[in-house]
Amino acid sequence: MSDLPSITAIALFFDDIRFESNNKLILIGQYASDMIVSPGSLPVDRLSILLHVRWPLDFTPKTVIVRVSVPGQPPMVQPLPTSDPIIITRPKSEFSSVIMQGIVQLRFPPLRAGDTIDVWVQLDGHDIPAGRLHISAPSSLGSATPGISPLAI
Repeated sequence: MSDLPSITAIALFFDDIRFESNNKLILIGQYASDMIVSPGSLPVDRLSILLHVRWPLDFTPKTVIVRVSVPGQPPMVQPLPTSDPIIITRPKSEFSSVIMQGIVQLRFPPLRAGDTIDVWVQLDGHDIPAGRLHISAPSSLGSATPGISPLAI
């Protein structure tokens, strides 16, 4: 693994992601650390994932593959095109990098409390964890809204 440069992958989970005609995204219903499912509520059987992958300018992956594990199904595998990443450069900076954005939309059997959805990005055969969403029952100890941790940017 020592030949793999510093790579960051982040998965954000949504109820839906829609595309506008002017190339903007509409992000609907972002989940924090948990998806809360109540007994008697409609089953959750789909999810949209917005994925950001960042790597150094001097690294060019040949393949970028997203792998999503959902309980009750074989892992979903989807290649992402490497032809149009966004290049972010800051002169004389160690932070110059390439950013790839991908969207994965899934349908799956209804989820239950205790299930977990895991997302990995695979670059040239190396797995990088991107995100995990826990499926939880509502808390009987107060607010059902999970705490949101600020992201360092």
